[in-house]
Amino acid sequence: MTYKIFYGLGAVHFLDKNSTVVSGQPNCDEFEDESDAVSRVLELDPSHFSQWDREQSYEAGDRVSFLKTIYRALCDSDPDALAPTPASSPKSWVKIYRPEGGLLIDLLETDEQPRRRAHNANGTFRANDPSTPENEAWE
Repeated sequence: MTYKIFYGLGAVHFLDKNSTVVSGQPNCDEFEDESDAVSRVLELDPSHFSQWDREQSYEAGDRVSFLKTIYRALCDSDPDALAPTPASSPKSWVKIYRPEGGLLIDLLETDEQPRRRAHNANGTFRANDPSTPENEAWE
């Protein structure tokens, strides 16, 4: 599949080749590789892809930014279901671009686990801990 990027002063359009959308932008780049096309879009407009939102519904083919990585939806999302993050849902999302040498640690690619709030046996949060900067108890 070929990806087209139309761009001009203050506007960037990212389209699949078989899209019927017509752009009036003066410049056009074509790419065979989706990640190369996404990289070019981000060069032109770093905020082109919207941040993933748990409460938003997505259609197959939608692209979002999550933890400095761009994902494409593989299927329509159910707006009434609790949506897993793109990084934790490989059946619903595919990673298509991540900048090389990014400073953000991809938790799926390392053994390091994120900090978790401490919980009591009944599942509620443990009492606050004033000795921490956040005033919260951590596991």
